[in-house]
Amino acid sequence: MANVANIQSSIRAYLLTKTALTAKIGTRLYDLYKSGTTTTYPLMKMGLIHKQEPGEAGLLNVYFQFSIFTEDRDMMEAHEIENILRGILNAREKTTAIQPTGWVIFGISQYGDVRTHGIDQAGIAHVSVDYRVSCAET
Repeated sequence: MANVANIQSSIRAYLLTKTALTAKIGTRLYDLYKSGTTTTYPLMKMGLIHKQEPGEAGLLNVYFQFSIFTEDRDMMEAHEIENILRGILNAREKTTAIQPTGWVIFGISQYGDVRTHGIDQAGIAHVSVDYRVSCAET
């Protein structure tokens, strides 16, 4: 069985080729579940939150959360970065451009609403959104 982590790695690599996103976050796109010591903002974290077993057609749906963090109580910037992410992941070429080892991607779509988590005591704004990736093993 192919490794689902390859999907996350491929999406991350693809996102880091997009200058609209890297102009905002640089290369600060981290794993959602690995704590970091960075205090440089803005940044984005991405992680697998759910995996459905393949259906009759062999199609697997995996769900990733993207969390965006900005400093200086800048909720507008967090939403601006989320809009850039949405534009990239909704673009047509992404399903052919993202080619994880062992998988073929059929579609990526936003799953649910954008969540505004607010601003913490340190002034860090937090927004998150989930995406469904429909794929099959090659």
